[in-house]
Amino acid sequence: MPNPGRQVLGQTLAEVRVWVAVPEAALDPAHGRFTGQPVRVGPTVRRFAEDLTARRVRLRHAIPNR
Repeated sequence: MPNPGRQVLGQTLAEVRVWVAVPEAALDPAHGRFTGQPVRVGPTVRRFAEDLTARRVRLRHAIPNR
């Protein structure tokens, strides 16, 4: 017998994937600017770019089956 809770969880996961796409896409332009051609250089900017990259990775891995 199919578990009705599994269907609800599947629907919820689909909704969460849609919600995650918004902030993920919002980070892309800034990430491209800071990791593409250098606009500025220095340790503070490098740390910011590394942190931004880490946040994008965490966000992309927060939702399974991406």
